[in-house]
Amino acid sequence: MDLRLRGRQGGDVGLASANGKGEVVHARVTISETPVDKVDLAIKLINEEIIPAAKKIPGYKGGYWLGDRASGRGISITLWESEEALKAGEDTAKQIRSDAAKRLGLKIGSIDRYEVLGQS
Repeated sequence: MDLRLRGRQGGDVGLASANGKGEVVHARVTISETPVDKVDLAIKLINEEIIPAAKKIPGYKGGYWLGDRASGRGISITLWESEEALKAGEDTAKQIRSDAAKRLGLKIGSIDRYEVLGQS
C-alpha cells in the first residue's frame, strides 16, 4: 500500500492512499434513522433503487449500507474517486436521500465527507 496522504495544497504529507495506486479516495458518510416497521422496505429500496442510482453517478467507486434492524439506525458510506467527484455528485446524492426520506420516513442525522486514509 502506498503510504502518502495529500495535504490541502495537494502535496504529499506521508500517511496513506486508500486504493493502493497513489490516488486519494473520498467518502461521504450519512447517519440516518428509519422507522423500525420500514426497515425491510429500506433494504429493498437500497438494493433495487439506491445502489443502481449511485452506480450511475460519475466518479462513484462503491459503497456500504449498514443498519441495525432493531433500532432502524443506519450508516451509508459511499466512496468516490476524488474530492471533485464527491462534490460533483452532491446534487444527485441529495435527491436520492430526499426520495428515500419521503418514502420511508427516514431522518438524516448527519452527512460528513472524509478522505479515506487507508484500507485493508
